[in-house]
Amino acid sequence: MNTLTPPATGPFEQTLRARLPKAAFRPLTAGYLEEPRGLFKGQGGLLVAPPRTVDEVATVIRACAEARVGVVPPFGGGTGLVGGQVQPDGPAPVILSTERLTAIRAVHPSENVLVAEAGAILADVQQAAEATDRLFPLSLASEGSCRIGGTLATNAGGGVNVLRYGTARELCLGGLEAVLPDGSVWHGLKRLRKDNTGYDLRDLLCGGAEGTLGVITAAPCGCSHGPRRLAPPFWLSQPPPLRRWTFWRWRAAGWVGGAFRPSNSSLAPAWASLRKPTAPPPARPSTRCPTGRC
Repeated sequence: MNTLTPPATGPFEQTLRARLPKAAFRPLTAGYLEEPRGLFKGQGGLLVAPPRTVDEVATVIRACAEARVGVVPPFGGGTGLVGGQVQPDGPAPVILSTERLTAIRAVHPSENVLVAEAGAILADVQQAAEATDRLFPLSLASEGSCRIGGTLATNAGGGVNVLRYGTARELCLGGLEAVLPDGSVWHGLKRLRKDNTGYDLRDLLCGGAEGTLGVITAAPCGCSHGPRRLAPPFWLSQPPPLRRWTFWRWRAAGWVGGAFRPSNSSLAPAWASLRKPTAPPPARPSTRCPTGRC
């Protein structure tokens, strides 16, 4: 690798700075050189944060391809835990960041689709859908900082919503806008849920490629109608003695974890009543006739 790719410094850096506006370059801080736990650390490079156009992303990739300079796949929220956003050894690479490609380009409520750029934070995409009475169901712990491009490229996300709405790849509709390794732009941004007019490049770029086959710059995100109302679990509507007994039996069986919390604030009083007893689970309310003659 050291003999095949020159570092992203010196003449190459000067060439790239001449092709891009000054705002496209940022100081390289420690946050770009390690994953959140500090287990993987990079060794430096040239940080490029393209403004808001796919053409400038293509300019960076094309220049790197011509000079055979390595590129760290797009740095988004930096929330990945497998070290894909850092290069621990080898010549200094170009660290390409999509954190300024944050626009929600369009929302189409009648089609249940919104088009988001790769740097849009997942929580912002969810809010844009909610503003039109729609639900973008992809949800994960880092949704306040992870970005939609990296989420799609890694097919991230899980939880119970996957069972109902599908994975990140399935929430991305018929195509993408992406910059390929030679710097060409694939204008495959479509709002179709099915498109058989060629190879399904979306499935190659989404779900495991992690930027190695192309840089996602925008994606059509499929939305759904959200739930019309939220109903509490049936056992929270039972009388307190039976409610406590049911809860403690379920918890002993492992059906209710210790981290369980009600998602609706109106359920807080009922939840508090379950946590009051510190003694073992109460006995089940008797249903026998007190006189024995019933």
